[in-house]
Amino acid sequence: MSTVPPPPTDPPEARPTPAPTRWPEAMNGVASLISAGTALLGLVLGFFVLPAAGVPSPVAPNATTTVAVPGPVTTVTATATVTAAPQGAGGSSASASGGPSGAVLLRDVPVLPESFNPLSAHQATLDGKSQDDAVTAVSYANAGGVRTYYNLGRGYRKLTGLLGLDDSSRNMETDVSIEADGKRLQFVHLSLGRTTPIDVDVTGALRLAITCTAPRSSNGIEGPTVVFSGATLS
Repeated sequence: MSTVPPPPTDPPEARPTPAPTRWPEAMNGVASLISAGTALLGLVLGFFVLPAAGVPSPVAPNATTTVAVPGPVTTVTATATVTAAPQGAGGSSASASGGPSGAVLLRDVPVLPESFNPLSAHQATLDGKSQDDAVTAVSYANAGGVRTYYNLGRGYRKLTGLLGLDDSSRNMETDVSIEADGKRLQFVHLSLGRTTPIDVDVTGALRLAITCTAPRSSNGIEGPTVVFSGATLS
């Protein structure tokens, strides 16, 4: 009986080696793309979304930022150039004197407790024209007249407005004095049907005083109504 020889076998070193899979490299490429996209999104948020929400951007204005993410398959570079607005653009600033900024109607400024029969917000009529932003007071002769005091806090430069007597007042002349820290700034002799523009310098003033006195001939009866229309501190 003859023996059939076994089929020849290759030595171990001659066997073909299976090709390595490319999956990890493909995954690395995808991760690179995701990382680059995330970096670009962070730049957009830092320059546009966060500043709009009031959060300052950590990157300096006019900056160009490049993000490079190397990978075994490909290299992705994300570049963003953004010009940031100057800090403080469009914001408000305090006045040069260190006090309140902008203009304020005198009717909105609190009257100090030491005032007597003070000016207060009321609608009035001057020479046939309605005055809706006025402060008014009835002037008496022998009752100390009208004394109105305001704390300016050294924060204003100008006091402007229009002084007159309300059209419905008694036909009596009245004196008005405007003072700042004891210094007279303007003296006005008012009569019915006439108005006087006011534009006085109150730069650095601490205390504003407006006094109104009717003539003694009124004998204590109710005098005319003094109107300070559009009185504005600025």
